[in-house]
Amino acid sequence: MLKKIILASALSGLTYGLALGTFGTTTEALALAPSSAEIELTDIETPLVPTAVLRGDREFGGNGPDIISSVKLELSGDRRSIIAKVYFKATETKGDRSTTEARWDRTVFTAPSGKRIERIESPTYSQVVFTSRSAGFQILGPGEDFKKFITELEKLVNMVFDAERMLAGRPADTSEVRRARDLLNTLESAAGAINFEGNHVHIVHPEADGPVSLFAIVGDTGGDDISKDNNPKDDTRIQAIKFNKVKVRYY
Repeated sequence: MLKKIILASALSGLTYGLALGTFGTTTEALALAPSSAEIELTDIETPLVPTAVLRGDREFGGNGPDIISSVKLELSGDRRSIIAKVYFKATETKGDRSTTEARWDRTVFTAPSGKRIERIESPTYSQVVFTSRSAGFQILGPGEDFKKFITELEKLVNMVFDAERMLAGRPADTSEVRRARDLLNTLESAAGAINFEGNHVHIVHPEADGPVSLFAIVGDTGGDDISKDNNPKDDTRIQAIKFNKVKVRYY
Protein backbone atom coordinates (compact mmCIF):
# COMPACT_ATOMS: atom_id res chain seq x y z
CA MET A 1 0.00 0.00 0.00
CA LEU A 2 2.84 2.38 0.91
CA LYS A 3 4.54 1.70 -2.45
CA LYS A 4 1.32 2.62 -4.30
CA ILE A 5 1.06 5.92 -2.41
CA ILE A 6 4.71 6.77 -3.15
CA LEU A 7 4.23 5.91 -6.85
CA ALA A 8 1.06 8.02 -7.12
CA SER A 9 2.83 10.93 -5.46
CA ALA A 10 5.76 10.63 -7.86
CA LEU A 11 3.47 10.60 -10.90
CA SER A 12 1.60 13.64 -9.58
CA GLY A 13 4.86 15.49 -9.14
CA LEU A 14 5.93 14.57 -12.67
CA THR A 15 2.69 15.94 -14.13
CA TYR A 16 3.00 19.15 -12.09
CA GLY A 17 6.62 19.52 -13.13
CA LEU A 18 5.75 19.14 -16.81
CA ALA A 19 2.96 21.75 -16.54
CA LEU A 20 5.16 24.29 -14.79
CA GLY A 21 8.24 23.72 -16.90
CA THR A 22 10.38 21.52 -14.61
CA PHE A 23 11.13 19.43 -17.70
CA GLY A 24 10.85 22.38 -20.09
CA THR A 25 10.54 26.17 -20.14
CA THR A 26 7.97 27.60 -17.72
CA THR A 27 7.24 30.56 -20.01
CA GLU A 28 6.57 28.28 -22.96
CA ALA A 29 4.23 26.06 -20.93
CA LEU A 30 2.22 29.05 -19.70
CA ALA A 31 2.07 30.56 -23.19
CA LEU A 32 0.54 27.33 -24.51
CA ALA A 33 -2.03 27.07 -21.70
CA PRO A 34 -5.61 28.16 -22.53
CA SER A 35 -6.53 31.58 -21.12
CA SER A 36 -9.50 33.94 -21.06
CA ALA A 37 -9.42 37.69 -21.68
CA GLU A 38 -11.81 40.62 -22.00
CA ILE A 39 -11.25 42.39 -25.32
CA GLU A 40 -12.41 45.52 -27.12
CA LEU A 41 -13.92 45.16 -30.57
CA THR A 42 -13.37 47.77 -33.25
CA ASP A 43 -16.47 49.93 -33.66
CA ILE A 44 -17.90 50.16 -37.18
CA GLU A 45 -17.71 53.85 -38.09
CA THR A 46 -17.87 53.61 -41.88
CA PRO A 47 -21.54 53.75 -43.00
CA LEU A 48 -23.09 50.55 -44.38
CA VAL A 49 -25.40 51.39 -47.28
CA PRO A 50 -27.93 48.94 -48.77
CA THR A 51 -28.61 49.36 -52.50
CA ALA A 52 -30.87 46.44 -53.46
CA VAL A 53 -34.58 47.07 -54.09
CA LEU A 54 -36.50 43.92 -53.18
CA ARG A 55 -39.93 45.50 -53.67
CA GLY A 56 -41.48 48.83 -54.69
CA ASP A 57 -39.30 51.82 -55.56
CA ARG A 58 -36.45 53.67 -53.81
CA GLU A 59 -38.67 56.01 -51.78
CA PHE A 60 -40.24 55.37 -48.36
CA GLY A 61 -42.25 58.60 -48.57
CA GLY A 62 -42.36 59.12 -44.81
CA ASN A 63 -43.98 55.71 -44.27
CA GLY A 64 -41.60 54.34 -41.64
CA PRO A 65 -39.74 52.27 -42.65
CA ASP A 66 -39.84 49.31 -40.28
CA ILE A 67 -36.22 48.40 -39.60
CA ILE A 68 -34.54 45.20 -38.46
CA SER A 69 -30.78 45.16 -37.91
CA SER A 70 -28.56 42.60 -36.22
CA VAL A 71 -24.97 41.56 -35.58
CA LYS A 72 -23.71 37.99 -35.11
CA LEU A 73 -20.09 37.48 -34.03
CA GLU A 74 -18.29 34.51 -35.57
CA LEU A 75 -14.70 33.27 -35.62
CA SER A 76 -12.71 33.36 -38.85
CA GLY A 77 -11.64 30.06 -40.39
CA ASP A 78 -8.12 30.33 -38.95
CA ARG A 79 -9.54 31.35 -35.54
CA ARG A 80 -7.31 34.45 -35.55
CA SER A 81 -10.10 37.00 -35.97
CA ILE A 82 -13.65 37.84 -34.97
CA ILE A 83 -16.03 38.69 -37.80
CA ALA A 84 -19.17 40.79 -37.27
CA LYS A 85 -21.86 39.54 -39.63
CA VAL A 86 -24.17 42.54 -40.03
CA TYR A 87 -27.76 42.33 -41.30
CA PHE A 88 -30.11 45.16 -42.25
CA LYS A 89 -33.64 45.31 -43.65
CA ALA A 90 -35.94 48.32 -44.10
CA THR A 91 -39.57 48.01 -45.24
CA GLU A 92 -42.00 50.83 -46.03
CA THR A 93 -45.01 50.58 -43.69
CA LYS A 94 -47.61 51.20 -46.43
CA GLY A 95 -47.83 52.36 -50.04
CA ASP A 96 -45.90 50.04 -52.37
CA ARG A 97 -44.00 48.55 -49.38
CA SER A 98 -40.57 49.50 -50.74
CA THR A 99 -38.00 47.14 -49.24
CA THR A 100 -34.21 46.92 -49.11
CA GLU A 101 -32.00 44.30 -47.47
CA ALA A 102 -28.25 43.80 -47.15
CA ARG A 103 -25.54 41.83 -45.34
CA TRP A 104 -21.94 42.78 -44.61
CA ASP A 105 -18.96 41.04 -42.96
CA ARG A 106 -16.52 43.19 -41.00
CA THR A 107 -13.42 42.10 -39.07
CA VAL A 108 -13.72 43.67 -35.61
CA PHE A 109 -10.87 41.94 -33.76
CA THR A 110 -7.58 40.18 -34.52
CA ALA A 111 -5.88 38.02 -31.89
CA PRO A 112 -2.35 38.84 -30.65
CA SER A 113 0.54 37.16 -32.42
CA GLY A 114 0.79 33.46 -31.59
CA LYS A 115 -2.77 33.26 -30.24
CA ARG A 116 -5.83 31.50 -31.59
CA ILE A 117 -9.38 32.03 -30.33
CA GLU A 118 -10.96 28.85 -28.99
CA ARG A 119 -14.37 30.44 -28.44
CA ILE A 120 -16.24 33.65 -27.64
CA GLU A 121 -17.47 33.32 -24.06
CA SER A 122 -19.84 36.32 -24.09
CA PRO A 123 -23.21 36.45 -25.93
CA THR A 124 -22.59 36.77 -29.67
CA TYR A 125 -25.91 38.12 -31.05
CA SER A 126 -27.61 41.53 -30.91
CA GLN A 127 -30.73 42.77 -32.71
CA VAL A 128 -32.88 45.89 -32.87
CA VAL A 129 -36.37 46.27 -34.33
CA PHE A 130 -38.05 49.68 -34.62
CA THR A 131 -39.95 52.03 -36.92
CA SER A 132 -38.08 55.03 -38.33
CA ARG A 133 -39.61 58.44 -37.84
CA SER A 134 -40.44 60.49 -40.93
CA ALA A 135 -37.64 62.74 -42.19
CA GLY A 136 -39.99 65.49 -43.34
CA PHE A 137 -38.66 68.27 -45.56
CA GLN A 138 -34.90 68.21 -45.64
CA ILE A 139 -32.67 71.27 -46.03
CA LEU A 140 -29.17 70.14 -46.83
CA GLY A 141 -26.23 71.92 -45.26
CA PRO A 142 -22.46 71.46 -45.16
CA GLY A 143 -21.37 67.95 -44.21
CA GLU A 144 -20.47 67.38 -40.56
CA ASP A 145 -17.28 65.70 -39.44
CA PHE A 146 -18.19 62.11 -38.52
CA LYS A 147 -15.42 61.76 -35.93
CA LYS A 148 -16.92 64.71 -34.07
CA PHE A 149 -20.33 63.07 -34.30
CA ILE A 150 -18.98 59.82 -32.82
CA THR A 151 -17.16 61.70 -30.03
CA GLU A 152 -20.30 63.51 -28.95
CA LEU A 153 -22.31 60.31 -29.22
CA GLU A 154 -19.83 58.45 -27.01
CA LYS A 155 -20.09 61.16 -24.36
CA LEU A 156 -23.86 60.68 -24.25
CA VAL A 157 -23.58 56.89 -24.19
CA ASN A 158 -21.07 56.95 -21.33
CA MET A 159 -23.35 59.23 -19.32
CA VAL A 160 -26.25 56.83 -19.97
CA PHE A 161 -24.15 53.89 -18.78
CA ASP A 162 -23.17 55.82 -15.63
CA ALA A 163 -26.82 56.48 -14.88
CA GLU A 164 -27.71 52.83 -15.47
CA ARG A 165 -24.97 51.71 -13.08
CA MET A 166 -26.40 54.03 -10.43
CA LEU A 167 -29.76 52.27 -10.81
CA ALA A 168 -28.33 48.79 -10.36
CA GLY A 169 -28.93 47.25 -6.96
CA ARG A 170 -30.53 50.34 -5.42
CA PRO A 171 -33.99 50.57 -3.77
CA ALA A 172 -36.46 51.91 -6.33
CA ASP A 173 -37.73 54.77 -4.14
CA THR A 174 -34.46 56.58 -3.33
CA SER A 175 -34.03 60.15 -4.54
CA GLU A 176 -30.67 59.24 -6.10
CA VAL A 177 -32.29 56.55 -8.24
CA ARG A 178 -35.07 58.91 -9.29
CA ARG A 179 -32.50 61.52 -10.36
CA ALA A 180 -30.53 58.88 -12.26
CA ARG A 181 -33.68 57.65 -14.01
CA ASP A 182 -34.63 61.21 -14.99
CA LEU A 183 -31.10 61.76 -16.32
CA LEU A 184 -31.25 58.52 -18.27
CA ASN A 185 -34.55 59.48 -19.92
CA THR A 186 -33.23 62.94 -20.79
CA LEU A 187 -30.02 61.60 -22.30
CA GLU A 188 -31.80 58.94 -24.32
CA SER A 189 -34.05 61.64 -25.78
CA ALA A 190 -31.05 63.83 -26.56
CA ALA A 191 -29.20 60.97 -28.25
CA GLY A 192 -32.27 60.15 -30.34
CA ALA A 193 -32.42 63.75 -31.58
CA ILE A 194 -28.90 63.76 -33.02
CA ASN A 195 -28.89 64.65 -36.71
CA PHE A 196 -26.09 63.97 -39.13
CA GLU A 197 -25.84 65.63 -42.55
CA GLY A 198 -29.51 66.61 -42.37
CA ASN A 199 -30.69 63.04 -41.61
CA HIS A 200 -32.25 61.87 -38.37
CA VAL A 201 -30.01 59.25 -36.78
CA HIS A 202 -31.86 56.79 -34.57
CA ILE A 203 -29.75 55.70 -31.61
CA VAL A 204 -31.08 52.25 -30.71
CA HIS A 205 -29.89 49.95 -27.91
CA PRO A 206 -30.52 46.19 -28.15
CA GLU A 207 -32.83 45.02 -25.36
CA ALA A 208 -30.96 41.78 -24.62
CA ASP A 209 -27.33 41.44 -23.54
CA GLY A 210 -25.06 41.01 -26.52
CA PRO A 211 -21.98 42.36 -28.29
CA VAL A 212 -23.58 45.60 -29.54
CA SER A 213 -23.94 48.64 -27.30
CA LEU A 214 -25.85 50.69 -29.87
CA PHE A 215 -26.82 50.95 -33.51
CA ALA A 216 -26.89 54.40 -35.18
CA ILE A 217 -29.34 54.04 -38.08
CA VAL A 218 -30.91 56.35 -40.66
CA GLY A 219 -34.30 55.23 -41.98
CA ASP A 220 -36.38 57.77 -43.89
CA THR A 221 -34.59 60.71 -45.55
CA GLY A 222 -35.69 63.85 -47.39
CA GLY A 223 -35.25 62.36 -50.86
CA ASP A 224 -34.83 58.92 -52.43
CA ASP A 225 -34.06 56.56 -49.57
CA ILE A 226 -32.59 53.39 -51.08
CA SER A 227 -29.22 54.30 -52.55
CA LYS A 228 -28.12 53.63 -56.12
CA ASP A 229 -24.45 53.61 -55.03
CA ASN A 230 -22.30 53.20 -51.90
CA ASN A 231 -22.27 56.94 -51.14
CA PRO A 232 -23.99 57.21 -47.73
CA LYS A 233 -25.20 60.80 -48.08
CA ASP A 234 -28.98 61.17 -47.71
CA ASP A 235 -29.66 57.42 -47.89
CA THR A 236 -31.09 54.72 -45.64
CA ARG A 237 -28.09 53.21 -43.86
CA ILE A 238 -26.36 51.97 -40.75
CA GLN A 239 -24.36 55.04 -39.76
CA ALA A 240 -22.34 53.30 -37.04
CA ILE A 241 -22.26 50.34 -34.66
CA LYS A 242 -20.68 50.63 -31.21
CA PHE A 243 -19.63 47.43 -29.43
CA ASN A 244 -19.44 46.30 -25.82
CA LYS A 245 -16.37 44.49 -24.53
CA VAL A 246 -16.54 40.72 -24.98
CA LYS A 247 -14.76 37.81 -23.35
CA VAL A 248 -12.81 35.27 -25.39
CA ARG A 249 -10.82 32.15 -24.61
CA TYR A 250 -7.43 31.79 -26.28
CA TYR A 251 -5.44 28.63 -26.87
